[in-house]
Amino acid sequence: MNHTSIFRRALSAFAVFALVATTAACDNPVGQDDDHLEARGVVITDMAGAMIAETHGDHWDFTSGSEIHLHPGKEMEVRVYFVDPAGNRFQVGSLTGYQLVVQVANPSIVTYGGHGDHGHFEALGTGETTAVIHLWHGNHPSGHADYSSPALAIDVDGHGTH
Repeated sequence: MNHTSIFRRALSAFAVFALVATTAACDNPVGQDDDHLEARGVVITDMAGAMIAETHGDHWDFTSGSEIHLHPGKEMEVRVYFVDPAGNRFQVGSLTGYQLVVQVANPSIVTYGGHGDHGHFEALGTGETTAVIHLWHGNHPSGHADYSSPALAIDVDGHGTH
């Protein structure tokens, strides 16, 4: 066997090794997505910190009733916390590369105005709608949701005031 043949075999073996290593790295769940925040839920509180609602898997639990209840022309100031897999709350207001995005299904009934990690639901008309709360990675709308809550039920009626 001459040196050229040994060199070619070594080069071929290295090329196969490099291809296998690169392919394995691409399939490895530990990679560039490691810097993504993980959330398993959402907690909504009033501005004083009293809980309004929190997610449990595929649904919301409310401290009162089965939905957020508003009256036309009124606002509800809220703080939104995400919950990590260990159960710790965190807010995205000061985190680089993340946003709190709230998508209301029917914005003619309710809108959400955000200010970082807090904001307000404003009732514009009577009816029922839902909102989905997203932990958004990147700029909205070009980024993507690392977490999306179940649909949050919101009811707006014209009876009395809170």
